[in-house]
This record gives sequence, C-alpha cells and structure tokens, in this order.
Amino acid sequence: MPWDLPQVEAVLRSAGTIPAESLREWIESDNPQIVAVGLRAAVEHRERIAGVVPVEEVCSKALSHFRQNFHEVLQHSAAEARHESGRSFCSWFAAVSADDSFPREALLDLKGLLAQTYREGNAALRQHVVADVLEPLFESRRLAAYFIDWQEDPELREPFAQALDWGQAFWP
Repeated sequence: MPWDLPQVEAVLRSAGTIPAESLREWIESDNPQIVAVGLRAAVEHRERIAGVVPVEEVCSKALSHFRQNFHEVLQHSAAEARHESGRSFCSWFAAVSADDSFPREALLDLKGLLAQTYREGNAALRQHVVADVLEPLFESRRLAAYFIDWQEDPELREPFAQALDWGQAFWP
C-alpha cells in the first residue's frame, strides 16, 4: 500500500527505527512531497535507518527530484510553492554539504543542476533559481563558497552577484 504524507511524518516523529525499505519507498514515491520528506530523512535521521539505502541511490534520486521539481513548480501560480521548492533544495544542499559520508560529487551535481536550470530557463525559472535557491543558500558564507567559480562564468556571474549581495547581509 502506498504511503501518504501523514503516515511518513508519523514514522519520523516516532522514536523507532526507520526500515530501509520504507525510506526507499518514500524516495521512489510518485508524490513529490513524500520524496522531499524521504530525502530529508535520509540525512537527518540516518542513525535511525535500519538497513542500507546506498548513498549513491539517495543522491541520484535527489538530483532527479529537484530537476523535475524546478520545472514543475513554475506551473503553480502560488509563490509559496516556488518558495517551498527552493527551501527544500537549500535544506538538502546544506545537509549534504555538512555530512562527510555523502560524496562531494553530489554537491557538484546539485550545483551543476542549478547552473543548467539557470542557463536553460526562461525569465521566471531564472528568477526562481536566484530568489528561492541561491539567495537563501548564500545567507551562509560556507554555502556561498561552493559557488565562487560562478563569478568567472559570463552567464552565471549576474545571478552569483545578486545572491551574494543578498547573502552577505546575513554574514557576521
């Protein structure tokens, strides 16, 4: 039987273990909200997972989830949906960057996805990448540093500068 969001959230609120098969079902769900919660659980509740879901599998699913999510979110007229999409990406990027058990290639793949999305996107998608993803990421000096090479790229220089201008206001 497929999971629904309240069931997944109940498992995460409990103190028990999370079967690896359940986590796998969550990240393979057709429901993007369940996928997002499952991806977050793979990082935030690692110690509770009973069994193994390979990190490479989780990272691959995250990349395809965010790729699909960036394009679908623009079909929603609500700014809240766009903001939530960006917040989900930022949360995942920050968690993976802070966890040494995740390969650094995962961060490069996510950064590459953002660059590709910006380069290939229309004005609305580009604005989403800057306002809902890069600006919140750049509120952390540590996370902004992952994108320093963008200032040398003619196409990515402007979004980098906009996000940096925003983010530096939050730095100590």
